[in-house]
Amino acid sequence: MPPRVERGGTRQPNHDTALEGHMTDTTTVTHAPLLIFAGPVECLERECEEYATEDGHDDPGVERCSHIRVEEVCAGCSTQTGDGEFVAVVAWPCQHAAAGGGA
Repeated sequence: MPPRVERGGTRQPNHDTALEGHMTDTTTVTHAPLLIFAGPVECLERECEEYATEDGHDDPGVERCSHIRVEEVCAGCSTQTGDGEFVAVVAWPCQHAAAGGGA
């Protein structure tokens, strides 16, 4: 099976949309839910056969293939690289949010 990759995301409504990467100072980090796509690299890059029509053309009507799932993670605790991939994720709610330090 291809390696699992986690990418990008959109914050829940009422939260900023920018992620500046991982910060370890939990007093200044906003612990908020973030939706990300997780799945094989080929699928995240739309190279999966499910994105193609019967004649082999890209089908813009397919938002994501069945191999990709949406996960809810903590934006403050999860580590994102500059190219939008997540190298480590922490499920939402994180320990900080559960203790009252979340959004």
